[in-house]
Amino acid sequence: MEWGWSVNYLKQNKDYRNEGYDDPINDKTAAYWNQPLSVWSSYDSRRTGGVIDGTYKAGNNHLLEFMANWSLEKMDVDGWKMTEYTNGNQDDRRRFRNYFEQTLFNVQLQDTITLNKAEDLWFSPSVRYNSSTVLGRSTRLINDSNHTWFNQEDEQKNSKVTWQTALKKKVSDKLTLRSTVGSYYRLLNLYEIAGDGAGIIPRPVDDTKKQDRLVSVFPLPEEGTQWDVSAIWDDRIMGADGNIQLTYFGRKSENLLQLYRFGYDYWSYSNAARGRANGAELQTNLSWDKWDMNLATTYTHVNAQRKYNNPTGTGDTYYDMPVSYLPEWEGSMRLNYRPDQKTSVFTELKYMDKMFVSESYAWRQKSLTTVGVGVKHNFTNDLQVTVGVNDLFNKGPELRLVSTGLDYNENPLPADSPSSINYPLNTDNPTQGRAYYVTMQYKY
Repeated sequence: MEWGWSVNYLKQNKDYRNEGYDDPINDKTAAYWNQPLSVWSSYDSRRTGGVIDGTYKAGNNHLLEFMANWSLEKMDVDGWKMTEYTNGNQDDRRRFRNYFEQTLFNVQLQDTITLNKAEDLWFSPSVRYNSSTVLGRSTRLINDSNHTWFNQEDEQKNSKVTWQTALKKKVSDKLTLRSTVGSYYRLLNLYEIAGDGAGIIPRPVDDTKKQDRLVSVFPLPEEGTQWDVSAIWDDRIMGADGNIQLTYFGRKSENLLQLYRFGYDYWSYSNAARGRANGAELQTNLSWDKWDMNLATTYTHVNAQRKYNNPTGTGDTYYDMPVSYLPEWEGSMRLNYRPDQKTSVFTELKYMDKMFVSESYAWRQKSLTTVGVGVKHNFTNDLQVTVGVNDLFNKGPELRLVSTGLDYNENPLPADSPSSINYPLNTDNPTQGRAYYVTMQYKY
């Protein structure tokens, strides 16, 4: 039996400031600046965790594997106007939690079974248990009858057992076939629950009646079923050692997590959607004496619906919706040159297809192609330094939204509608452009 363990600790401080507030021409009395978190925010978190895993060979035909991990994360939130009265007798302190806590626990067991004497056919069943406990608290809240939908402290527990089976067949020295099918249960991270203060905030509830329409206090884990089938080919290709992998995949999801635009300039994660996705992925790796080339492309087709045209709806009526921030096509090409055993020079081309960025069919973000370059050098066996630049030609900030010629619900716009003209708009969030980086890796 082989086993191991690890512990980890992560402290993160995320600070945001809207520099437009200090612009001399800015009207600081405008209603926009009275909104909480609109000028600055601070999200400070501490996470402690541990992992234990191991393998055990039970006879000649069974390889048992286990893994368990646990983590506890605490987050303090502060920001502009979170402690002030802003709109008449409405106290924003009663609308925002300033402390969050999340405990995650996961256990997985897997058995890899060799099914034949040739030892080229394997079956791997596995079972997982996933659980999450989320706590949100307002240390400033004074409970009263006007805010019954918001308790001073709320706790939500979610857990589920999921399964997966995998089958792998080595047909020959060159061809391997593989397939998996099972269920999944994706627990949310704390930033998907509490937001980040920079445009993403917790899902709002603005009146007492909506309490009855909410499925949960916090967003729910996304769950569903998924499968994939792959063919892997290893052989000499174009004079190089080659590896080609073609995968066809599918997924059906409930409580589909989506980033929903609740207000003029803020978004929240919501669960009132469901969907199906099917697609294909092709990966090719070629290696010559001094050159390497990696090619990858993914096609994804999605059908999704939302409830009541409303992110907090709980009924059974669904409407078609676009899935935001999911391009239909993605691709990349990376070329690496090794002049000697210690140095490599690389360049990378990335393509991201046009995509929707909200729940509306009216506007779509244009496609984006970027180029990156870099150099990696091993100074010693233990010290490696990489220097590079992403988006060399600074294409990210040029991204714009263009009209699709459709309205919010995918109906054609009238021919004389100004919105049907294909003129560009700025994206809701800026895309990072040219970025330089230096990384150092030291092994000891």
